[in-house]
Amino acid sequence: MWSRSTPSRLLLGSGTRQCLDTSSVNCSVIAGLCLLLAAELAGQSRVVSPTVHPDRRVTFRLRAPNAKEVSVRGSWTVKFDSRFPAAREAGGDWFVTVGPLPPDRYTYHFLLDGTAVADPENPAVKLGIRGPASIVDVPGAEAEFHALRPVPHGVIHVHRYWSEVAASIRQLHVYTPPGYQNGKQRYPVLYLLHGSGDTDAAWFEQGKAAEILDNLIAEDRARPMLIVAPDSFMIKAADPASRLRNTELFSKELSRAVIPLVEASYRVHAGRDMRALAGLSMGGGQTLNIGLPRLDMFAYLGVFSSGPLSQGDTVPQFLARHASVLRDPSSMDRKLKQFWIACGTDDESGVPNTQALLEILKERGIRHESVWTPGGHTWSVWRDYLHRFLPKLFR
Repeated sequence: MWSRSTPSRLLLGSGTRQCLDTSSVNCSVIAGLCLLLAAELAGQSRVVSPTVHPDRRVTFRLRAPNAKEVSVRGSWTVKFDSRFPAAREAGGDWFVTVGPLPPDRYTYHFLLDGTAVADPENPAVKLGIRGPASIVDVPGAEAEFHALRPVPHGVIHVHRYWSEVAASIRQLHVYTPPGYQNGKQRYPVLYLLHGSGDTDAAWFEQGKAAEILDNLIAEDRARPMLIVAPDSFMIKAADPASRLRNTELFSKELSRAVIPLVEASYRVHAGRDMRALAGLSMGGGQTLNIGLPRLDMFAYLGVFSSGPLSQGDTVPQFLARHASVLRDPSSMDRKLKQFWIACGTDDESGVPNTQALLEILKERGIRHESVWTPGGHTWSVWRDYLHRFLPKLFR
């Protein structure tokens, strides 16, 4: 099906899954396509990559006859920084086998003489502001909660709109649950924020938010709801002042543009009791800085791998910014139906950030739920957190 309000975009997969915007594909993808085109023009047979073996080992192949060195880097390592050298075969093909890997969805890219290149043989691509990466799924019982299973499926819409706050055209992704198209009922909404390396598509491309909620609804473990994933970048800069300014602008965008658009375009409940806000990393920091002052808008907050330091704040600055709400724990407890905080124990940036947040809440006696799990600053952790968080909403 064609995406909502966006005739230049085509939804891929089952007709309700991910979308690829060719205007976002950068030099890494182009380089990979050039490698593929060169092989086709030379009349060579195409290589197959990746290959997932029954024992969960994965083989990656790349045709690069002029390369001096090829390796693979993937998200199955905690820091995404280990290189797995490839061996060269006769004819210029390179291959490397890794694993066995735990069942999950992973991103990877080739390093071709030191330059990152997406896999030209793999159409599954995760886009982001730091460049694209190829995607591989390793099936297994541990990944069933986010697998595409034979259950009723919702639909992902790509919605473009004019923003008065940004004075530009922006977009967001909206998941509507199974049965939405043919029904009349209204639904609650989770506004779900991405991290600093991603786009509004990330929670559906890499986070598998649609599959996770489809499966939970089919199991009667989560209430049918909309998931709205906006573009939470208003300013793309890494310094602390710019991050805080970005959050200030995005707070206006959320309240003045995104929420009104959703409530005018989709059948949703408008009250705070039917709105949740959550995010990972940068999005978790935005959840705190936007959600805490606006408990009149949100009754549920979810903070994944983040805390008061993620937006460039010091703890004293964070406390000063939110002094009015933090000094009244009883009011927060009455208004917040769920304040859920989670982090991986191997997350070098997330652990101190999350600990700082939990200490603030504990000192003030503010009710919350905290979860620590194995893992780093990775999507395997955040998919798990979404799976745990969704059943707690709107019950």
